Amino acid sequence: MYNSPGYSRLSFLKKLIIKLSPINKFKYHRVFVAYAILLEKRIVGLCHIEVYILKNISYGIYGIVIIPPFQGKGLGKLLSVLTIAKVFNKFNNIKFIKLYVDYDNLNAIKLYRKLGFRKIAFHKNFDIRYNTPVHCYEMILTKDNFLKAIQNFYDLYI
Repeated sequence: MYNSPGYSRLSFLKKLIIKLSPINKFKYHRVFVAYAILLEKRIVGLCHIEVYILKNISYGIYGIVIIPPFQGKGLGKLLSVLTIAKVFNKFNNIKFIKLYVDYDNLNAIKLYRKLGFRKIAFHKNFDIRYNTPVHCYEMILTKDNFLKAIQNFYDLYI
């Protein structure tokens, strides 16, 4: 893989990334920004932000998925940084990006905190899956928190 001669980690990861943005534009007030990782003609990860552009405020709803065999390799963080940076750069008036995460999904919460997300609320019985109530945290990310959080990220890939 990226340990092969002639490949740096950054060049390897850049070759995996395909740009899907914008996937689709709906009404004037909602836009999708997304990036995916393609490996051997198969999407192994996807990160998206649904941006809502309203009269007084703009915000984004974030989501990410990496299929299990590829988790824990830094792909989620890479996809997240690319997608979040695109949104904050493209939409100057965006106030925050929001997500909801299961309260017991510790690996996801750890990633989100590394990206600068902060917990703002706990929602009991937020959803029901397989006839079981699911509790979650609501987390938000501001541009300032994101920029502080990723300062060291670029050093890893350069």
